[in-house]
Amino acid sequence: MSTSSSERSKRRSGHPHRSCNSHRLVVLEGSSRTSYLKRTEEQLDIAFPTHYVDRADVLAVLDEDDQLCGGVMLVGSGPFRSIAGIPDQHRGAHQSLNERGDVAEINGLWLAPKMKSPFLSILFWRLLIGHLVKSKKNSFLFTFDNSNTRMKSLAFWLKPTKLYSGATLTLPGMKYSSEETIALINIEPVKVFLTLLERKAAKSSGRRNGNVVGPANHSSQSAASSF
Repeated sequence: MSTSSSERSKRRSGHPHRSCNSHRLVVLEGSSRTSYLKRTEEQLDIAFPTHYVDRADVLAVLDEDDQLCGGVMLVGSGPFRSIAGIPDQHRGAHQSLNERGDVAEINGLWLAPKMKSPFLSILFWRLLIGHLVKSKKNSFLFTFDNSNTRMKSLAFWLKPTKLYSGATLTLPGMKYSSEETIALINIEPVKVFLTLLERKAAKSSGRRNGNVVGPANHSSQSAASSF
C-alpha cells in the first residue's frame, strides 16, 4: 500500500468507470485481516476484540490495485455485540436472537471517501447485499449511529424492525458510548433492494456504453443515490 491516495486519485481521474467496474468484494483470511482491522479502528474508533473477529467473515472491498477501500464483518452466530450493547433494562426481550441460527450480525462497516461516489457506492451495496443473500440467513442485526444520515436512508429502504434506539453500553474495544439504533432486517426487503440496485446499475451501464435505456423506477433512483 505504498501508493498515496492522492496519486491513485490522479491516476484514475480520467477513468472513473473502469475504476468502478474493477472493484471487488473478497473474504479476508489470516494475516490479511490486519489491515482491515487497523483501518476499521481508524474509521470507527473501535478495536474489535480478537475473539469476536475470529467468529466473523471479514469482507473487504479492493480496487484494481488491491488497495483496501472499505469493508464489513458478517458474524453468523451469537452472542452478538448489537444485543450486548442494549442497556440491561431493554435487552431481555431480544436475548433470544443470540440463539437463533437464522440470524447474522453486520458490523464494522466503513467506506473510504472515494467509495461514496455514486457509481462506487452502488457497486459496494450490490456486492455486500449479494453476499448477504448468499449467506442463507433470514435476518440481520445491524447498528448505526443516530447521526449517520446515510445509514438512516439505508434503513428506510430495508424496512427494519427497530429493537432499540438511544444510548448504548460501552463494549470492549469502544472508546465511548454513543446514541445508536439497533435494528433487525429481514432477507426479503434485502432482496428487493438488491433488485433496485441492479436496475440502477444496468441503467448506468447503458448510459456509459451509449445505449438507449428506458426510464428507471423512481424508487431505484432514490435508493441508489442515498448512499
